[in-house]
Amino acid sequence: MASIRNFLDSRKALYSKLGLTIVLYLFISFAIAAVLGVITYLITESAVISITRNENYFNQEINDTIADLQNYITVNQISATNQDAISAWNDAYWYVMIRIYNQDGIIYDSLFYQPSVYEDSQSTAPEVIFSDGLDYKYGYDITFTDTKGKVIITALFQMRYELVIKYGCYIFTFVVCILIFMTLLKKKIHYINLIEKGIKIIESGGLKYRIPLQDDDELTSLAISINDMSRAMQERLEWEEKAKKENYDMITAISHDIRTPLTSVICYLDLLADGKYDSPEMLHTYLENAKNKAYQIKGLADNLFEHSLVTNEEIPFKYEAVNGNELMAQFISDCIYVLEDKGFVVEYEDKTTLPYTLSVDVQQLGRVFDNLCSNIMKYADQTQPVSFSTKIIGQELMLTQSNQIATETTSQDSSGIGIQTCKKIVTRHNGALTVTKTQKYFSILITLPVQQNILQA
Repeated sequence: MASIRNFLDSRKALYSKLGLTIVLYLFISFAIAAVLGVITYLITESAVISITRNENYFNQEINDTIADLQNYITVNQISATNQDAISAWNDAYWYVMIRIYNQDGIIYDSLFYQPSVYEDSQSTAPEVIFSDGLDYKYGYDITFTDTKGKVIITALFQMRYELVIKYGCYIFTFVVCILIFMTLLKKKIHYINLIEKGIKIIESGGLKYRIPLQDDDELTSLAISINDMSRAMQERLEWEEKAKKENYDMITAISHDIRTPLTSVICYLDLLADGKYDSPEMLHTYLENAKNKAYQIKGLADNLFEHSLVTNEEIPFKYEAVNGNELMAQFISDCIYVLEDKGFVVEYEDKTTLPYTLSVDVQQLGRVFDNLCSNIMKYADQTQPVSFSTKIIGQELMLTQSNQIATETTSQDSSGIGIQTCKKIVTRHNGALTVTKTQKYFSILITLPVQQNILQA
């Protein structure tokens, strides 16, 4: 927790660095916003030009403009000599360039010349030949109050949107700059607050909490360090809690299992001490029963001692590479011999097809098979077969032992410490032991890593 408190003490230093961060974020925000603004301007302008130069759109707009001009002339009773009125209309349509003429000559021209040039001019309408690359529409009829004429017209319709696009992009750039700056700054401050919140949660005992990682800066490195420290503390506390629970469960189970045979021993000894037996045969029976119960207590004590040795990681196993086929055959053959001697029928199916190697502590693995045999003799139904099978799937040896459970058992050793010991042994061999138990059926699956020797196949 010292490193966390040191970080809390250094919060002022972190916040003092925010000044430089603000300047940097302003520069980044402006650069990004400017680039986005230019791109937006170019895309928008290109789209507007593409739309306004579309032939159908252009023709429709030209026709609407001519119609509006004719309507303006008609409504306002404008004569061909009233160039000021015509110019006023053209000012409203500043993006439109027109030339109006009749049989007497040019009446009005904003296409190439100023109207004043043609005052008192006797020139006739020029030929409709131009080389400036603009799109012209010719021969539109127009009617004034005093005469009829023709209109040559062209227009740059996209210019209507030029100012809107330009100032719209200015506003867009400004807004984006502000938004990026506020987002970056808010994110920085939010992350500092998030780290502080995480520290408080961890200090209050929430070791499972992890501070989210963002970006890749000094704050992220600090968050990673805090998360690593929290994870290490959590794993240590969980391991200690698990060890305490296992020890408590084991002691509780052993105490319960020892109580019954110990009570029996005390009862038999009290009977013997009080002389409550009628014959030498009864005396012998009491002594024999007391001896059996004492051995039962000794077995429980031995199991407890063996379990403590196996679960102690500081006591090393002596691993060696052995021929897996031979070792499994030996262990299972020994079990079959012992069980058949006790009247059990044993079935064994070996499905391994290739030679394989096991890296094991032979003595410790032998304890697993001794425990299997012991459990079978204590709990298995002797009238039903006991089965063993071995097979290899992938890089794992799978050993299965199954039997039916006897309806009545005389053994009182039900603490399960033997199975727990076997699990620890198999786990320390990088394997796994799984128990499946129902009211009538019991099965154990043991998996161990193997190396198959294909060259010997």
